[in-house]
Amino acid sequence: MKLVIGDTKYDVQDSLQHVGIGDLRKVKTILGVDPKRINKMFIDLGKRMKEPAFDQVDLLGDDEFLLCMQGLIFLARRLGGEVLTVDDAADTPYDDFHLEDDEPEATAETEDPGDPKAPTSSAPAEDAQPPLPISTT
Repeated sequence: MKLVIGDTKYDVQDSLQHVGIGDLRKVKTILGVDPKRINKMFIDLGKRMKEPAFDQVDLLGDDEFLLCMQGLIFLARRLGGEVLTVDDAADTPYDDFHLEDDEPEATAETEDPGDPKAPTSSAPAEDAQPPLPISTT
């Protein structure tokens, strides 16, 4: 999974595994979350994103998600060389970041062309909502 902030992509796993101990301690002390908890949140989120009933809006009221996202934004940006505080990470505008699932989805090219159940169109639904900062592309 990738965290995208502006035009910069950060690998979630790298952001959790290759940062300084001091930065990890700051996230643990200030937010009360550790890298294992953040990692579990995003593994679970990656699975949830693939479920048909997944509603991204539910994440906005999920304190666990918001704490983990703040921690991840801080760790990713610190690993990228930025100087910021954990509180600065919370100031990242909501519409400046999103997540991308880096596992490719099945497409018409990868499905059996003889399968009558295979989708024939990828046109968006008319009632589709505008995207939130979670993306599966």
